[in-house]
Amino acid sequence: MAGISIIIPYFNRENTIERCLRSIGLGEGHDIEVIIVDDCSAQPLAGFSDAAIRVFRLPSNMGPVAARALGASKAGKEFLMFFDSDDELVAGWHARWQGEVERHPAFDIYGFPDEKYAGGERFVVAGLDDYWDWVRREERASDYLITMRASAYRSVPMPPVRISEIWYIVQLFERGMKACYSATPLFRYHQDSGNQLSKKRFLRLDTSAYTRQSLAYAVNVFRRHRARMKQAALPYHQAWSRRLFKECILSLSVASLAALLWSKDEQQ
Repeated sequence: MAGISIIIPYFNRENTIERCLRSIGLGEGHDIEVIIVDDCSAQPLAGFSDAAIRVFRLPSNMGPVAARALGASKAGKEFLMFFDSDDELVAGWHARWQGEVERHPAFDIYGFPDEKYAGGERFVVAGLDDYWDWVRREERASDYLITMRASAYRSVPMPPVRISEIWYIVQLFERGMKACYSATPLFRYHQDSGNQLSKKRFLRLDTSAYTRQSLAYAVNVFRRHRARMKQAALPYHQAWSRRLFKECILSLSVASLAALLWSKDEQQ
């Protein structure tokens, strides 16, 4: 039975973290460790009595991708699960997850929908063309819980910057990884909108070096995939163009804005 490290970024969610942890079902005989990364919450998250739960804290607020990167660097199991502190795993999740991996062992990445999408379609993503085709499909779930082999993650670790997960995931397919997006639900999605810093920050001027570094990273990945996105998922391309343009303005990032507006798309 494969072990799994569950990585949970945490920011001011003291009202949901206990529910999240209860849903994992520690102590039920599975090989699980939980790594919580406190993204510099106002009130530092205390430790837990269960030795299977470890807590680390970032020195400044860096966003969920950077928090996951720190958590993954501390993980010791064969698989990683990237979970959110306001969501819940459904009853029997471990057997469902293990069954999917055992039935389809040839994949690096496994995505599981939330319970609203039970009985949907299973998707295989074997490359960038598959990925951008999958992105535009209306029948796919809006949110997936991602698990991946630690060996695959180590070849493409998450960057310690504040970016959307899309700009990390797309690089996995650049490296030739393969994903199975299951029709089997594994979690119950919640949206703790009160603590979504990204939405609050999105309309605020922020010229910090960290924000500019993060934006430059996102724009660089976007440019590499712009031509494919235009061809396969034009509305998606247009939405991200507008968002990145606004982030360039709010961070006064002249270099990133010039790169975003440069007429010649970078090619793979």
